[in-house]
Amino acid sequence: MPKVARVTQLKLVFLALGAAASLIPASIPSISSALAVEVGALTPAVPAMFGGLLSAVMLVPYLEPKVRSGIQMRASLFLIASGVVASGMASSAEVFVLGSFVTGLGFGAAEVIGTSAAKEPGVATSNVLLKLNAAFAMSALTTPIIHIAMSNLIQTNASFWLIGLLVIAVAYAYRERPKMTRSNASLVKLDAGAALFSLAVLCYVGAEALIAGWSSVLVSELGALSYQFAAIGGSAFWALFAIGRIAASVLTPKFIKEQQALLFWPALAATSLLVLSFAWNEVSPTTVFIAFAVAAIAAGPCYALIVGIALDTQRQQNPTAFTSFLILCGAAGGFIFPLVAQAFDRISLLALFGGVGFFAVAVFTILGTKLGSKQTIVLEGS
Repeated sequence: MPKVARVTQLKLVFLALGAAASLIPASIPSISSALAVEVGALTPAVPAMFGGLLSAVMLVPYLEPKVRSGIQMRASLFLIASGVVASGMASSAEVFVLGSFVTGLGFGAAEVIGTSAAKEPGVATSNVLLKLNAAFAMSALTTPIIHIAMSNLIQTNASFWLIGLLVIAVAYAYRERPKMTRSNASLVKLDAGAALFSLAVLCYVGAEALIAGWSSVLVSELGALSYQFAAIGGSAFWALFAIGRIAASVLTPKFIKEQQALLFWPALAATSLLVLSFAWNEVSPTTVFIAFAVAAIAAGPCYALIVGIALDTQRQQNPTAFTSFLILCGAAGGFIFPLVAQAFDRISLLALFGGVGFFAVAVFTILGTKLGSKQTIVLEGS
């Protein structure tokens, strides 16, 4: 398959992933109104989606030797479509949460397979991943807007049907690339540096999930917007997220080195959220939105920088296996952080948990870069 066609179809996959990732949390206020339940009854959908993602990422490495990647990708996309439609058709909060879990299952598998397919000998994988991440962000930006428009013009669940059908179309069009020879694809050599990068990804995805997953709820609860327009919070997050990625691509490495950027961006996000958390009772809703906006912009470039530097400094790793392991760690963070936040059920704690998460990202990546590769433990099945 020509490189251009390969990258194009991967962009379509990541467009589908972005739509699914943003539709579920962005629709919570409107779906809660349609079901006549409290918003809090639907917010477990966010950790449920990451729980599905976590389950899929653990399963895919075992399926890889037995099932062709093209079949896995199409099956994953069909799972996403099924989960999205089920959430849109939900007659209760429990069904909505279950649909989110199924969406997460498909999402996790498709992310692993798509990221692995982006790797090509002699090609800078980071450049391909930047394009795919940009497609993801643009889709996640526009999907909440589509949801608002269709909810007001047609009906609340119309956008779920549209996204479901589009994901099925992407699945139908997907073509498997020629199989590449890989060695030790199921092995990850976990030394001190690799462990620290894994913890950094866990904390980053967890902190990002708090901002993204509760963006619509923040707008609804603090901005006093009606549920029909609360989904604009999801679009605002992804717009800010995309701004951060574009800014980082312009500044790095021309004006700021990768290692310096990886310290600057999470530190900026951590500072914004931690200051907000300590002054929560004294600030206005506008200040809250500004602080979360700064954090969203700063969060944008972090994932690509963490994974890129991790792959560059961990040269003894099998790239596919290590990438899958990092995604697994991220899925764990995306499940744990929202679950903890949900247990406390206080919006003000989102800033504290998110700030601590981004601060940990900065610390772990600095240490991981310095330590490099030392004592090696080989883990199978990661």
